[in-house]
Amino acid sequence: MKLKITLILFCSTVLLAARQKPSQEWLDRKFSMFIHFGLYSVYGGVYEGKPVTRGYSEQIQSFAGIFSDWYAHTATEFNPVKWNPDSIVALAMEAGMQSIVFTSKHHDGFCMYHSAYTDFNIVDATPYGKDMMKELAAACHRGGIGFGVYYSLIDWHYPQAYPISSHNADPLTPEHYTYNMKQVEEIMTNYGEISEIWFDMGSLTPAQSKGLYELVNRLQPQCMVSGRLGNDYVDFAVMADNEYPGYKLGVPWQTAASMFDETWGYRSWQERGSVEDKVNEKITSLIRVVGGGGHYLLNIGPRGDGSVVEFERDVLLGIGEWVKANPLQQSSIWRNDPTKALFLPKEVVQKVIVNGVLSPQNAMPLFGHSSLNYYAGYKSLIGYGWKVRTRKRTITPEIIYTGGEAGREITWSVDSMAQTITLNPEHARTTIQTAGAVEWGKVYRKPGRGVFGNIPEEGQSFIDPDAPGSGWECVTDFQHGMEYAESIAPRESMLLLQEITAEKEQTAAVEIVSGNGVYILLNGEYLTAHLSPGRIPKEKEPVLLPLKKGRNQLVVKFYNAFEASFSYGINPLKEWKVYRQKLTPVTLDSNMSHAASLRAADSRSYVSPLRLNNVSIYMD
Repeated sequence: MKLKITLILFCSTVLLAARQKPSQEWLDRKFSMFIHFGLYSVYGGVYEGKPVTRGYSEQIQSFAGIFSDWYAHTATEFNPVKWNPDSIVALAMEAGMQSIVFTSKHHDGFCMYHSAYTDFNIVDATPYGKDMMKELAAACHRGGIGFGVYYSLIDWHYPQAYPISSHNADPLTPEHYTYNMKQVEEIMTNYGEISEIWFDMGSLTPAQSKGLYELVNRLQPQCMVSGRLGNDYVDFAVMADNEYPGYKLGVPWQTAASMFDETWGYRSWQERGSVEDKVNEKITSLIRVVGGGGHYLLNIGPRGDGSVVEFERDVLLGIGEWVKANPLQQSSIWRNDPTKALFLPKEVVQKVIVNGVLSPQNAMPLFGHSSLNYYAGYKSLIGYGWKVRTRKRTITPEIIYTGGEAGREITWSVDSMAQTITLNPEHARTTIQTAGAVEWGKVYRKPGRGVFGNIPEEGQSFIDPDAPGSGWECVTDFQHGMEYAESIAPRESMLLLQEITAEKEQTAAVEIVSGNGVYILLNGEYLTAHLSPGRIPKEKEPVLLPLKKGRNQLVVKFYNAFEASFSYGINPLKEWKVYRQKLTPVTLDSNMSHAASLRAADSRSYVSPLRLNNVSIYMD
């Protein structure tokens, strides 16, 4: 057994502190302004005199089918003379916002700053002729608020980039990647301190994500990098657009919200409703995000002349009045307000485990948000925590695991003592499933919807697959133990529902065959989820199932990220091996409870999935 023992103060901020970011200043900026402003703002969501009702207005070139040369010619009409960066900063501050994130370049490739690598920019291509981003950066620095930039990783104008697609998750050609590197370098070099860079879209290779991440770190070590860079190169996780997680995250995270779900860029014909209703809606969202430990990034979309839409201005001012009465720095007081607490994640009282077995089922889970690209973002389980008490003063914990975890490096902590351990299989025991104790029943399937992490069945303790309109279809010829291969487009998925009946409460085991990604639920509860940045085409993994007596339901979402087809299968195991390994003895005060935790020591990133769902620890 290989042990590396170090003493650390184990808390959720250890890994972050070791990485030297985020800074406390960034952590304190709970509420920020997002600005979507670009060449698309000239159109206002209208083309050839008609509203373009399909898609976001900032993507009007794509959704209206505007020829590239016609769209580029629009730059000659782009003269935002009503743009006033100091007024923008003043509005943000009146709203209670502490930083601004500005679109340096959106998908259309038009740069709102003076780029040396294309003349398709605000200085060289428009009558305005000034570096708008430099003006705003200077105004933010004068005003004492943070300045960040949005940068789209795709580019519809750059000749060596992929053309417009339906999904915007396009790969980067080598030439396009080099172009992006050069532009990010000039942004990081010429605009003063940048608090965060908000990468978006594209589907990068791990090497490309790594290159951009390291470039930003080298030029501005304190600049926070958004998770949409992909492949788990991330400083702060970003939810899907207008998404509000219903679970606690143990990493820095942000929800980006548009004023209206239908668009981020200016839309002249947008139905806006009442200012009061919108103020209340966005305050509710602000409470949910900040109260849950996140950062709230609320967008405005100025008109093509640079002016702020009066409705959006008034909404921000209304929010600002509320923030003045409820300072974000004192957000903990919200939990004492029953009205505000309605919108916050429920606090879970953690059970103290006395001389027992620590397992994923009795743990307090710690979640991150892993993301290969926008469509492949999901809730990743990154750690387990327990409160324990023992009657003995000195105990020798023992860890139990399967072959699926063999060779992994883990960090096991009790209070301030942490051990980094390699799981070396030594003492094996074969578990044999009692014949007839578990019945593997019907299998149902249905197509998946949305991003990889979207699985509506999560949290449902029972699903009626035969209910009208459920979408589930019984697979009458499904064979357990068979590996299936099926043609499916990238970014598509399929769900299987396996009915299981157990004669008593017990553990069963199953081998899951999957393609690039898999998301597994048992009776609506999260077991594990993972999506490989290494683009593994097929994977097999043992999964232990803690079954309750009676009816159980296993739901598996199989996701294809990159391939022309994917593999899937469910193979119930009649027997499986488990391994036992003793840990270093610990001395505990039997009169008090202690904090224990399990994390991966071999993860590529602090948001990468733990994948230790078969592990348990004996504390007796």
